[in-house]
Amino acid sequence: MSNITIEIEPGVAVDLYAAASIQVGTQIEVENLCEFSGKLYSTQSSPSSTDDFSRLWPEDSLVNESGDLGAWIASDNKMLLRVRVV
Repeated sequence: MSNITIEIEPGVAVDLYAAASIQVGTQIEVENLCEFSGKLYSTQSSPSSTDDFSRLWPEDSLVNESGDLGAWIASDNKMLLRVRVV
């Protein structure tokens, strides 16, 4: 599968599996292509402020765990991401 570029609007949590048309539970790499950081969640539904997250720093990437029930991203700023199946 090729790289999928996704634009994230500020203040909106986005389901990366749905946005990239990737089957839930598939291991993915999320690359941040902008100068702002975001919060990456492995929750099944839209994350809450109490959910654990991994910080996705500018121009960095993270790989989730195979079998995760979800992959969500949220930021206070507009972001551009590249998502690919690992």
